[in-house]
Amino acid sequence: MNDKLVAIPTETVYGLACNALSPAAAELVFRTKARPLTDPLIVHVASPSSALPLISAPTSLLHTFTTLTSKFWPGPLTIILPSSPLVPSIITSNTSTVALRSPSHPVCRSILSSSKVPLAMPSANKFGHVSPTTSLHVMGEFPSDDVLIVEDEGGREEDRVGIESTVVKLTEGEGGEVGVQVLRPGAVTGSMIEGCLKEGGIEYEVKEPPRKALGEDEESNGAPGQNVKHYAPTVPAFIWKGGEGGMEQLESTVVIDFGAELAGLQGRALGYRTLSPGGDAREAGRLIYETLRWAEGVEGAKWIALPDLRGVEDERVEGVRDRIWRAASGVVKGGEKV
Repeated sequence: MNDKLVAIPTETVYGLACNALSPAAAELVFRTKARPLTDPLIVHVASPSSALPLISAPTSLLHTFTTLTSKFWPGPLTIILPSSPLVPSIITSNTSTVALRSPSHPVCRSILSSSKVPLAMPSANKFGHVSPTTSLHVMGEFPSDDVLIVEDEGGREEDRVGIESTVVKLTEGEGGEVGVQVLRPGAVTGSMIEGCLKEGGIEYEVKEPPRKALGEDEESNGAPGQNVKHYAPTVPAFIWKGGEGGMEQLESTVVIDFGAELAGLQGRALGYRTLSPGGDAREAGRLIYETLRWAEGVEGAKWIALPDLRGVEDERVEGVRDRIWRAASGVVKGGEKV
């Protein structure tokens, strides 16, 4: 896999995989995706034990790592820890930390087991575009690139997450406590992480994640998925918080809803779909990228209106809200910029 890129299905999104221990292979991933070298790659492993050689961390962090992986691996949780010299600096974007995940998708796990090396695997798309969840999405992203695409066979629909993994960074505090910082929300929520740590008897302190402003995307990222404009469709998007009234240019706007908050616009807008008629966070996660790709392909679309999820009292929706905010570059209409 050193000189060949392979698109592999996971329970989150399709990943563009290479040997994580090869700087040349990693460079090919960055070049093929047109990904800035300031955006680190997540390293995927078959098991917690296979991750240990990639980590150089104090006992407290290793204990926390073991506690979290016992609960959430394999699955959609990425853990950031100090990296060992085995990890090439191009993988970490010179941050001296490594992001690690063990996927649950059976096809991906089989490939990890047979490859005998960890795999660096960002989403299999051009940088900044809507993430791919099917092999057809990947083909559309790399029509002329030498990418081998593995078909999604063996995964169960009910196990599909649809958005990228939660990313949590662990640091050692001055008082011996473990600093816990959720840098990217996902299916594994902050409350789930805290509950696991409490059960494990670990002293921890929750730290607020940094938040970039628009125009700061050239700065080095501590984790993937931090840019303000990300997961973005080719048609300009905005978050709509004005209800069913007041939206201009409806005839050229595709509306994406959550629940039925904007159902009154159906028939008046150029196009309309809801991520979940019943307002289910998990269903919305599975459909958000597929729906964004549909919306950008609607003939005549000049705008995509996205739902405002800030008032939804369900922590599980936070991952979808984050993807919507970045797809819209933080732009809100019908109210102030968030």
